[in-house]
Amino acid sequence: MKPTICITGIALCSSIVARAQQAETVHASVILNRHGDRTPLISGNSTLTPLGAQQMFSAGQAFRSRYLTPASNLSRASFATLNPYQLDNIQLYAMGLIDDYVSASAQAFLQGLYPPTNRTALVLNGANILSNGTVTQAPLGGYQYPQLQSVCLPKPQQMLNDDLQAEYLKISVLDYNWIWLSGNDFCPAWETTTSRFATSQETINNQQANAELYRKVRNLVFGRGTPSGAVSYLNAYNIYDYVYFQYTHNQSTKSVISAEDLAKLRMLASAQQYAVLGNLSASGRTQGDRILAIAGLTLASKVMELLESNIDSFGIVNKISPLFSYKNAMMSFAALAQLPGVEPNFYGLPNLGSSMVFELFSLGDNSLKLPDYRDLRVRFLFRNGTDASNSLTAYPLFGRPRSQTEMTWTEFKAGMAKISVNGLKEWCSICSSEYYVCSIISNNTSLDGGNNPKSGSGLRPAVAGVIGAIVTLAVIAIASAGAVLIGGVRLHRSPNKRRSDLAGFKGAEKLASDADLTSGKVVDSESGKGHERIGSWELKNKSNTPATHSTPDDLDVDQESTYQVGDLTHEDVEDLQVNPFSDPVTPREAF
Repeated sequence: MKPTICITGIALCSSIVARAQQAETVHASVILNRHGDRTPLISGNSTLTPLGAQQMFSAGQAFRSRYLTPASNLSRASFATLNPYQLDNIQLYAMGLIDDYVSASAQAFLQGLYPPTNRTALVLNGANILSNGTVTQAPLGGYQYPQLQSVCLPKPQQMLNDDLQAEYLKISVLDYNWIWLSGNDFCPAWETTTSRFATSQETINNQQANAELYRKVRNLVFGRGTPSGAVSYLNAYNIYDYVYFQYTHNQSTKSVISAEDLAKLRMLASAQQYAVLGNLSASGRTQGDRILAIAGLTLASKVMELLESNIDSFGIVNKISPLFSYKNAMMSFAALAQLPGVEPNFYGLPNLGSSMVFELFSLGDNSLKLPDYRDLRVRFLFRNGTDASNSLTAYPLFGRPRSQTEMTWTEFKAGMAKISVNGLKEWCSICSSEYYVCSIISNNTSLDGGNNPKSGSGLRPAVAGVIGAIVTLAVIAIASAGAVLIGGVRLHRSPNKRRSDLAGFKGAEKLASDADLTSGKVVDSESGKGHERIGSWELKNKSNTPATHSTPDDLDVDQESTYQVGDLTHEDVEDLQVNPFSDPVTPREAF
């Protein structure tokens, strides 16, 4: 038996070496990115910091290095027919939430992926050459302009005092695309289920066991004038988010908070967040609906839509699809895909600038055409932050053995179908949502919002839409030509007729009445800014009486106060006796 084992081992090793040396062709990549470093949520109107911009630019550079730079880079994955220097918005699909720091993160990432270029070969296409022979280029050394679809979450109560904003509200309520990046937002069933964990025994135990740590943080960072009950485990993520920012940017805070204390705060924040984003045993309206992981269920649907659109277009569209959001979808998807069982760090918060990657590839050199779907494979990779020490690492999905980081497209599709929603209508049902679009589609199966990874037949919505548009234009062109040739019809523009107020946007700059808005922004009536929704366990009782636990009536599941702390140090707060837990604004991101 020993010789047999030896021979088998040699054969296995030879097979692994051969597989490692075999060429691969990447056909599509969906990249979910968490935003970069930003000002604290509790300070209100969070913005991306210069550090955050550098983080996201670095993340973009990392994927440029993997997919676009010359083949001498050993970490590069050969990408089929992808222009390495000139951005092509047919090949690139970018979507992110409208929050200032999320959209700014997206812009920084995209500039790292496709930086300015002055390569002469790229501009010799006629449009960049003047009649005198001069070759021109875009400003800022050849800046490139990626199309970014920004989607916003509805906040109608903040918009009704302004006629223009109220008119925009009537239009924006038809845009539901935010659910693919932040599916737990405005999901009543998720909010209701979340409230149960605030009074669970585990929460009460953590509240009591860590009271001393939070008391210390309250005194040293927030000031003794802060209500004691506000700085507790019930606000674990908000507290960590604020302290982490001050620890990173404020020398005074770093001098009084140890690295050990910061790590403990992060661990507690991770436990709190996983309890409400990754607990798969909890149910909402329907037993087994995994309501707490709804953000992961919607993300899986979007990933499948983007990969399938690439396949259906024979590898032409959506080659690289970076998405930009909060941490919620990442944590929920990790739980659904059984990643914590492979790597315990998936129980915790993803670092700022983290990236989840879904690569569609094939073995061999298939750069000229997309192979048959039976030859396509998928791998999942994760990079936890943007530091040089954080490498892009492959992990197995769906409880597969650690060594099986790759799977066939058919296996991947079957696995994703089990952890995704079957279109907008199912999201509305799971969430028990009364959102405007949900009421429209409740009795109309033809308006299901696409993103249906469980459907195995028919054209994908994106492809069907393109084909329909082409057919429509062809019919119009033929009819117009016939009218000109047969009836002598001539078209002209009346110089005195004014255009409608809604007719100013064409192409990428859509009509204001288009449902799929890409630049509309919900604003706060006071500040004019959007807000990320934070924690669900916010104490409404802000008395100075310490609290070990609270009843559901004391909790606001949907909101977490945004405290006007600004850039004050802990000394400033204590001297001024400012209560950083006052004047909450309506938030946006859950947690």
